[in-house]
Amino acid sequence: MNKSLREANEMFKQKNYLETIGLCQSILTENKESKEAWKLFGRALMNLSQIEKASKCFRNVIELDKLDFESIYYLGTTYYLSGNKELAKKYYKEALDINNDYPPALTSLGNIELMLGNKEEALKLQLRTIKNDPKHSSAWSSLSNCYLQLGQLDIAEKAAKKSIELNPKLYIPYNYLALIQKARENLSQAKINIKKAIELSPKSTNNYLLYSSILKQSGEFVDAELIMRKAILLDPNLEKSYISLGSLLKEQGKLEQALIPLIKATELNHNNALNYYNIGSILLDLGRLDEAEGFTKKSMAINKNLSQAYINLISILIGRGNKEEATEKLVEAMMLDSTSIDFQVRLIQFLCTYNPIKKDLHPLIRADNEIKREIKRNIITSINSSGISKIYTIGVNALSRNSIHIDYPLSQICRSYDYDLNCSRHKTVFENFNIIPEFCFSCYKVQIDLSTVIDLIKLLFIFEGLSLKNNNIRKCMVEMRNNVPGLYKGLIYCSSLIEAKNILEVFRKNTSDYFLYKPQIKVKRGCNEYSVAYPLYKVPEELDPNVFKYKEAWKKIEVNYDKRNPTPKVMKIDKKIVGLGLNDFLVIRNWLVYAQQIGDPTVDQITHDNLEDLEIAKAIKQAIPSKLMS
Repeated sequence: MNKSLREANEMFKQKNYLETIGLCQSILTENKESKEAWKLFGRALMNLSQIEKASKCFRNVIELDKLDFESIYYLGTTYYLSGNKELAKKYYKEALDINNDYPPALTSLGNIELMLGNKEEALKLQLRTIKNDPKHSSAWSSLSNCYLQLGQLDIAEKAAKKSIELNPKLYIPYNYLALIQKARENLSQAKINIKKAIELSPKSTNNYLLYSSILKQSGEFVDAELIMRKAILLDPNLEKSYISLGSLLKEQGKLEQALIPLIKATELNHNNALNYYNIGSILLDLGRLDEAEGFTKKSMAINKNLSQAYINLISILIGRGNKEEATEKLVEAMMLDSTSIDFQVRLIQFLCTYNPIKKDLHPLIRADNEIKREIKRNIITSINSSGISKIYTIGVNALSRNSIHIDYPLSQICRSYDYDLNCSRHKTVFENFNIIPEFCFSCYKVQIDLSTVIDLIKLLFIFEGLSLKNNNIRKCMVEMRNNVPGLYKGLIYCSSLIEAKNILEVFRKNTSDYFLYKPQIKVKRGCNEYSVAYPLYKVPEELDPNVFKYKEAWKKIEVNYDKRNPTPKVMKIDKKIVGLGLNDFLVIRNWLVYAQQIGDPTVDQITHDNLEDLEIAKAIKQAIPSKLMS
């Protein structure tokens, strides 16, 4: 190696790439066939992101020596850096055809296979690299990523630590360690590792994106936002940074602010349908229906198979009162994504408030219509075990006639009459800020605890016909939380303690002889989640209801939240159609599954069908092991 070439190599090692290029050009002026000069020239250009020029340098080497596997590998890397993974893969394989054990090509090919979703093939390639070169730190790092993608966190952690042991200056294995700890929800350790990755590579945008997501997961939204904005300053043209910032702002309820980065993302990439869809979703939440429709239709124009966009469009149509058209769009969405249980649930729940004019649009509509037609009011007013069994048979027959096989995920039936309590808003405030909204301090409930599934279904019919002055929201459910006592429950939501106590007395007087076993009835305040965070919030009847009061400091938090996400506290909603429909039957069927799982003998008075194969049976076994029959 001549003196100039040695100097060029030294400059390259010191990352003085411009000096390297100057020296290589001088060498090539005298000797255009210097493979080493062309190769070093190309590598320096790659480090300066001059990919096309680098590619020409490596092609010059290959013209001089078709068996120079190293230059073929570098040529593949130029295509990789340009985003052409298929051509990169082609040249990596060509390099390996010449040198079957060349570690950089094995590792790089493994990384591409992992990106393409070929996890097992990627794993084989990385293991092969390490077998040939046990001290290849990048291969150990890539191996860690393979195991991470396969969900084998312990092995992934060992591989990342081995990579760091071999080369403590590599930042990527620290990034993987942070991902591993994030998956384990060990967020304090995840922060330590990602901070080390940032220290080693302060200009890596991906490090900041991961750091922001860790902070978000730990509830540190302000810091997460600051880190995300730093990532954008580092690379103002990276689309995914704006998408992540928009998502972060939306989760905090900063809807107007979330629009800004998401619109910027559409400017960077006009062809990402999801960006337009997400903007449409936010505009829909803000009640700006015309703008929401425009962005939603733009997303559908880019990707006509984007089934999520139909959700926006359907909500817009419902908001305008165009329910028949909304039904048609729901059916269209289901045809695009026939396996999506989400669209099936949406249609079934929509049928609780609307009877479509076109009855033959979909089998679910036909089945719902049959059940509503067959279950007469006289069954409801004189309900007993034989009547419940008849209702079950009507539902089973409707499913069979329409060839419907559905694993319905819901286990509650809610009768929401004149208004919505806007619970989603209140729970979002609680989850984001760990405060109980002021509205919830006046929210009480009458809770009815029952012993059998037959009594729960009877309670449903009582709720169906129960006349209350304020048309209170009422709910029937099976208890799916293992740490919460009780099995079958009914809830009546009230706006004051006095109202709750009055309803409790009315209920006791009018239902004393109705159930198989006497229910336990009591008044409680608010949601169980609040009582876990603030035990004194829960108010049994015998305690002073003022023992835990709303904190004035919380008021400002709520006011700021509502400014960013303006929604009315009480919203009018569509009234539920009187009587039982497909939704009610499917939830009742899930109650029967629950009854079979916990060993409730009264289920045999309704059906002897074995409902073990339904998906909810598995969910029940996992959710409430302490309540299952031995």
